[in-house]
Amino acid sequence: MVDLGKLGRQAAELLKSRKAQEALRSEKAERVSDQVLEKTGDIASRLTKGKYDDRIEDLKRQADKRLGDR
Repeated sequence: MVDLGKLGRQAAELLKSRKAQEALRSEKAERVSDQVLEKTGDIASRLTKGKYDDRIEDLKRQADKRLGDR
């Protein structure tokens, strides 16, 4: 059986490493996060038939800032 606690601790340690932090702040990571936010916003807009587009755009901007907007 998998020890999820141990796996979680190992993942946390990995994320603390300098190499992982550099990868998370790379240009590629920025592009991927921008693509994910854009697609998510498009889906949300379609599902709400454009009714909340202003709010969706605001939330995308906020999320991008928290994820490391460059």
